[in-house]
Amino acid sequence: MEIDYYKLISIFFSLAILGNAYIFGKAFKTFLNPPSLFSLFWFLYTFFPLIFLIDVPINPFSIIFIFLCTLFFSLSSFFFDWNKAFHLNKIKLSLDIKYLNNKFLTTTFKTTFILIFIFLVIDIKIQGFELSSFFTDFYKSSNQFMVKRYSNEIEVNIYSQISNILNYFLVMLGGLLLGSSVKSNYVKTQILIASLLPSIFITLSQAAKGTILLAVFLLYGGTLITKIFNNKMELTDKKTNKVVLVIISALIIIMYFSFMSRGLFERENDEIKKALFFYFNSYAFAHVYAFSDWFSFYVFDESFMSFNRKEMTYGFYTFMAIFKSLGSSIETPPGIYDEYFYYKDVIRTNIYTIFRGNILDFGILGSFIFWFIAGVFSNCIFYVILCLKKPILSIPIFIIMIGYFYTSFIISLFIWKSIFGAIILLYIILFFNKYKFKI
Repeated sequence: MEIDYYKLISIFFSLAILGNAYIFGKAFKTFLNPPSLFSLFWFLYTFFPLIFLIDVPINPFSIIFIFLCTLFFSLSSFFFDWNKAFHLNKIKLSLDIKYLNNKFLTTTFKTTFILIFIFLVIDIKIQGFELSSFFTDFYKSSNQFMVKRYSNEIEVNIYSQISNILNYFLVMLGGLLLGSSVKSNYVKTQILIASLLPSIFITLSQAAKGTILLAVFLLYGGTLITKIFNNKMELTDKKTNKVVLVIISALIIIMYFSFMSRGLFERENDEIKKALFFYFNSYAFAHVYAFSDWFSFYVFDESFMSFNRKEMTYGFYTFMAIFKSLGSSIETPPGIYDEYFYYKDVIRTNIYTIFRGNILDFGILGSFIFWFIAGVFSNCIFYVILCLKKPILSIPIFIIMIGYFYTSFIISLFIWKSIFGAIILLYIILFFNKYKFKI
């Protein structure tokens, strides 16, 4: 068998990303730090696609570029006095458990849960559907909703926008309540289910897979905050692992129904199996190969596909929500990029990772500078959380940072305005919570 040296070089630099996570984990004496977390995400996002789709060609320079981005992100760690920060975190007075789990926050959580479903039902009506149709003819209704989304026929309305903001706020707050709860496992299970139920409903009814996956990581970010507050700096533990296994099992079932609603319910069993395999490869592994081909086109002018060349956009693809709020005239298709990369009958995707947007916005060298600045900001947030007894703004930003790392294999998280709304809302709630707590 002929050895694919390009693939071997790519795997080597994927492992180098893991090495970067390990080095900074050892330096911090915990992997619960921004450099290690970001590097761990991108080790997983590169290594498994390279291994499982071994026959799909790759440009190793694209993986080297990603490695350098994780490295530049990590370098800013040397600017902070981490010994002081971890010392302050240890000597904090024992955090009153009621600070992140009290009647005010639980009432807010319950009220938000109810409001989300009220607004979702109203939105379904506005889109021309009956709620009962998702129970009597699930596949057909979900498929029709998906078609309306992709054909840009969705009626934009205030109820949909508010429900999105409240949904992400709910899982962020749910993570804080779940991680700080000292009650029975039954109560914790209720919090877990209530936190994710609206996202599950949106995923199933609209065939929108990204909602539930982002919600899971925002929930996890909330639980990590409580770990830091209680000086438990491990990234995971036995209890967390059990919850993760349950969530993964549930996600597999949810993803199955979401894929089936994309027209697979009308096919034969053999066709369904083949299509599911194709969808899995495309959604889980294709991003690296799509970015690699675009990177080859952009840098070397050699690629399998032909792409449109664009002028530098100076931050638009990285902070799209802000640019559009300020009246930017740049038009984008519903999937951001309208070129679909494909390789034989193995993968097909229009997901090109956050790094395509970075390069379009800032260029190659500018991307390294961007990730260095992002590292400074992320490390600063982590530093503040360690040093302050009861931080407020840094809590929602840290949770969003976890979501940002997760979505980086798709696009920048900040293309959605609802994320900024969720940050502001959680900040307001935590501000009033701190005031009430003092009283």
